[in-house]
Amino acid sequence: MTKRFTQALARTRARGNKFATVLVSALCGLLTIAAARAAEPRAIEPAVDADFKVVYQFDGSNGGTPYTALVRGADRALYGTTWNFGPSGGGTVFRVGAGEQVTTITAFGYNGSAGPTGPVLLAPDGNFYGVGDAGSPGIAGNLFRVSSTGTIQYPHTFPANGDASGSNPSPGLVLGPDGALYGTATAGGAGGAGVVFRITLAGEYSVVHSFTWTDGGAPRARLTVGVDGLFYGTTEGGGTAGQGTVFKMDLQGNVTTLHSFAGGAVDGAQPIGPVIAAQDGRLYGTTSSGGANNMGTVYRTGRKGHEHVLHSFAADGVDGTVPWSGLLQASNGRFYGMTSSGGPLPSVCNGGWGCGTIYEITGDGRYHVVHAFTTGPGGQYPLESLYEAQDGRLYGATYGDPNLPTDRLGAVFSIRQR
Repeated sequence: MTKRFTQALARTRARGNKFATVLVSALCGLLTIAAARAAEPRAIEPAVDADFKVVYQFDGSNGGTPYTALVRGADRALYGTTWNFGPSGGGTVFRVGAGEQVTTITAFGYNGSAGPTGPVLLAPDGNFYGVGDAGSPGIAGNLFRVSSTGTIQYPHTFPANGDASGSNPSPGLVLGPDGALYGTATAGGAGGAGVVFRITLAGEYSVVHSFTWTDGGAPRARLTVGVDGLFYGTTEGGGTAGQGTVFKMDLQGNVTTLHSFAGGAVDGAQPIGPVIAAQDGRLYGTTSSGGANNMGTVYRTGRKGHEHVLHSFAADGVDGTVPWSGLLQASNGRFYGMTSSGGPLPSVCNGGWGCGTIYEITGDGRYHVVHAFTTGPGGQYPLESLYEAQDGRLYGATYGDPNLPTDRLGAVFSIRQR
């Protein structure tokens, strides 16, 4: 166990370093804009915890560093994944049941199967499906299936080196109108810029669309299925300005770019999280950089384009920065999201840039920080979206900080809507 834990910690530190590289890149312009930002009026209220509760703390033995959203199973329990640690050292699928009791459903090892990222998807066949990182040379990710009893199978593995069939799958899958599962991969494809893929429950895999950079590239988020039966998604790169896109796609793989991000002070750049289809018929999402302070944005766009920035994040000691997660529209009609850094400053998290926040925003841009993460229990660096349970509370997970003690390897939490 000690050897597996040491290997897993080293692997997590490496993953943490990769996250830090992205965050530092997004924060690099901060000093040059600090003076101008200090003079700007701010419409952000200080964080007021809306009944924040730590449900479960990961310490390594039970998994760690969850890069996941939670989803509801057929038994009404919530399910999620940890990217690392656990009984076999390569991550877990866990269940949050009655009374918020957490149990491990299955554990992954280092045999080419390690590292589940993103949420699992409950398919019509009763199994959970998800994607993971590589666990052996020559493999750049896998697609796994987990039965209700915890048996793991691998319907597809993604080859390394930018294979034409796609490499490095992005977190999360969606169920298409045709009953197949759809996802994205950040690399490979005929255009070398990533793919949208399709896999049937029988395991038949195919590439639906290969990005060319002109129509987007490096899709980092799972897709969203609209009420019109079309898929909606984002790419981190490509498009007119090379700063990412919002796109729609039909079942035949025809992609239409709805918006190309321009970056700079007036637009976001490099979306990592997914878009959601809101009650007003528009699409809402986040970008990890760009905006007035180059710390990311919340935006909305129509089904035919016409994007509008609702909020620009700022490293001002209250607001969050660099959102990786998408949004949730809760039953109260408001949107909730999380930032991977920001909050109270100075901070030992993230090289001094803060441990992350949970925020609320309305469709017209009224914005509030509702929780700021710290080095204490509850975790740091939330990277995925929130989920609303039957009781109306919002559930999520934090990745944790591999540079803090081993009992700070992420957590599951819940918070009340404001």
